[in-house]
Amino acid sequence: MFYLLDSQMKIKRVIETYKSAIWTERYNERGDFELYIPATADIIADVNFNSTNTTQYICRADDTKKCGMIESIKISTDADEGNYLTVSGHMIESAIFRRVVLSQFTYTGSAAKTIERLLYRSIIAPGDSHRKINGFTFKNSLTTADRDLTNQYNGENVGEAIEAICKTLDIGYRANFDLESGAIEFEIYEGTNRTLGQTEVPPVIFSNDFNNLLSSALTVNVEPWKNTAMVLGEGQGTSRVKALFAGYQMGIERREMYVNAEQTSTNGNEMTPQTYFNALYDKGQQALGESKVLTETEADVAPNYGFKLNQDYFLGDWVSVRNEYGMESNPRVVEIIEAQDETGYSIIPTFSTE
Repeated sequence: MFYLLDSQMKIKRVIETYKSAIWTERYNERGDFELYIPATADIIADVNFNSTNTTQYICRADDTKKCGMIESIKISTDADEGNYLTVSGHMIESAIFRRVVLSQFTYTGSAAKTIERLLYRSIIAPGDSHRKINGFTFKNSLTTADRDLTNQYNGENVGEAIEAICKTLDIGYRANFDLESGAIEFEIYEGTNRTLGQTEVPPVIFSNDFNNLLSSALTVNVEPWKNTAMVLGEGQGTSRVKALFAGYQMGIERREMYVNAEQTSTNGNEMTPQTYFNALYDKGQQALGESKVLTETEADVAPNYGFKLNQDYFLGDWVSVRNEYGMESNPRVVEIIEAQDETGYSIIPTFSTE
């Protein structure tokens, strides 16, 4: 069951009847949803096709902290199959992608503090009150210290900048919604280690041996992998400032990429040469963090057998996976697709060893 919320985040309609629902959450990317609903005059009126300048929301009735923003509405008519509405969009954390950095600023500090500064300047306490989202707060739930970054921003999309930081340091983000107040708590967090090798918490194992791994697909893709970044900063031609982010790879195993950081500036030597180099260095590391070997395991797991989602394991956790060939790994849960239709309820997690 779902709630349709109006632009004031108040319940407008309870959606109990739908042909299918897909709810996808991701660890360090924004999630999305899709509802396929029988079309009636009442629900078409409530969804309001003509309301393009206000946002409406879909909230899960079984967990009201989970909420999505409606971004697309499609009506399909069919004499044989019937008429249906397809309502889709991204999770509510996607609000951070509605802002850009309006004025240049440079910040050196932890990832958590950098993300907090981006949100404060653009959403929580911006200079222009029109940019403020009321009830939007920031929460840092990281349990381990993250390293300092030096970043300069000017014109970047805030959501993309935060997502790049999260991917570089392998931390997750999500938004917790409060249905009663309409408040949005943006949280950065890490998962829990639930693998066989640890002794802190009960391990979570998906395997044919436990009859909870219905199907699986293992993919290893090295095509996007880069291990050396040449970052070019301010200046012209041969005088451009350069920073090389390189590992130990040599010969054919060296995979180079170019990073254009010309917008990162010393502002007439306001930044020291070392601080500026650190800023370019972090630009290179972020670029390489987005160009890694893709090692993913997609699995269809038994939703009510052995281990239950959001009870025994959560998005972002490390778990153990063993397929029928004895291939075993301890990946992170980076995506969870929950789907429900006439065939029943299913959970498809995607695991990554990054």
